[in-house]
Amino acid sequence: MESTRRNLATVRDMEIVTKAVERSINDELLERFGAILDRWTHCSNHYLAVQACYDKDGVRHCLLLYMVPIINGPDDRLNAENYMCALASFLPFF
Repeated sequence: MESTRRNLATVRDMEIVTKAVERSINDELLERFGAILDRWTHCSNHYLAVQACYDKDGVRHCLLLYMVPIINGPDDRLNAENYMCALASFLPFF
């Protein structure tokens, strides 16, 4: 119990950073943008990355919005259903 209380400042700081990043992305991202879905593998870990891409003043910008592990459990597989689950967990943020 004591260790939980000791880490409250760290958790609060993480929330402050998260809100600042969300505001920065919201300020920068245009009303219309394209989404790029990309897979990434490191060792035996598989990830899905989602980037928002848009052109502003003739320059292409791509922001990493989300990166999630695809395989979370021993029974998970690299199939369309798991990719859809990963996307479904991401979409409510936007």
